[in-house]
Amino acid sequence: MRNLIITREKSFVACLAVMKVYIEDPLNPELTINNTPCRKLGTLKNGEQKSFPIEDTAARVFVIADKLSKSFCNEFFDVPAGTFDVAIKGKNHYNVFAGNPFRFEGVDNEEVLANRKKTRRKSYILMAIIMPIALIIGFCLGYFGVGSGEESPETFSREGMSITLTSDFMYVPQEGYTACYGNAQYSVLAIKEEFSLFPEKITLDEYAGLVLAESPDIEVLDYEGLKCFEYAADGSDGTEYCYFATVFETDDAFWLIQFATETEKYEEALPSFIEWAKTITFE
Repeated sequence: MRNLIITREKSFVACLAVMKVYIEDPLNPELTINNTPCRKLGTLKNGEQKSFPIEDTAARVFVIADKLSKSFCNEFFDVPAGTFDVAIKGKNHYNVFAGNPFRFEGVDNEEVLANRKKTRRKSYILMAIIMPIALIIGFCLGYFGVGSGEESPETFSREGMSITLTSDFMYVPQEGYTACYGNAQYSVLAIKEEFSLFPEKITLDEYAGLVLAESPDIEVLDYEGLKCFEYAADGSDGTEYCYFATVFETDDAFWLIQFATETEKYEEALPSFIEWAKTITFE
């Protein structure tokens, strides 16, 4: 036997979350991660270092946030065979799309880097799952005669944020979002992140950079008074959706507010998305 020593460096990112450590074990599997049967070694709190006894054989070690997000929020390290202790370290990185994942430091393994890219794509897909929910709700409202006819402007408010949409929208409770609204065609997703989550004061541009830290191919634009960006993702039903995302700064928080629809409807919807985004106000 030998020891696997893992240090989770202290970071404001996911500071309250407890990360779970698993090791490849086909003989005593408790959980399957990336098609690899694993058993749990233990947990890691923010800023904590722990030593785990492991076998001398080669094995893959995973760090995840929880069982529900293991498919898109996971990191692994291949421990080589040997009798010497192995020490590794890492920390959680800010990425609102991917659940602020844990990343080992100094990794240049192509398989690990490919996994990071793949899991980032999965996180986009997970975000898009809400779209069919909003579409179904909107369809039901229309089917039963609610929200039909000429729609009028209607203002919705939640957690200090107000936005003027149309009367066929409705509030849709959704875990992980501060507010979510939908109708038969569109979804509006809002996330509030208070300044207390950050170790020091940052600008709105720096916040936008943090949001897209692992998505360098997405460009942040200043358009008609909005700081915004666009991206596409496949939904759980196989349909591709396009997102118009905007970021805002208030006295106590940053906000990420996104507008989404099916890709084929996006060009037509974009002027409305921009118009609605311009109505956003904060208390």
